[in-house]
Amino acid sequence: MQLLINVLIIFLLWDTSTEASTNQERPIARPNCQQLCGDVNIPYPFGIGPNKDCYIDKWFEIECHNHSGRHKPFLSQGKPKLEVLEISIDGTLRVKTAVHSFNEGRKAGQLWPI
Repeated sequence: MQLLINVLIIFLLWDTSTEASTNQERPIARPNCQQLCGDVNIPYPFGIGPNKDCYIDKWFEIECHNHSGRHKPFLSQGKPKLEVLEISIDGTLRVKTAVHSFNEGRKAGQLWPI
């Protein structure tokens, strides 16, 4: 969870504005760096390793793994490694994570005591 918080804070602080409001589109990946893992675009400051020039910091390193014939991106830091579903240059990072719940014998719609 701390990994996700660190990545989100740094990513939100990343300036996505272009200089002088030009109409030029910002490059997705750094030059000579892999741009896609499966069907997910990997924009800088994230990048696919092992080339350390492709990402800004180890927390932004993406590992591209082959799972059942499909390539999927994962954040390299943290345990378990989180699968990256989408990275947008507007400041959004979506990851796949498990949702845990428990019932403790309560019926649907029953409120928890305060």
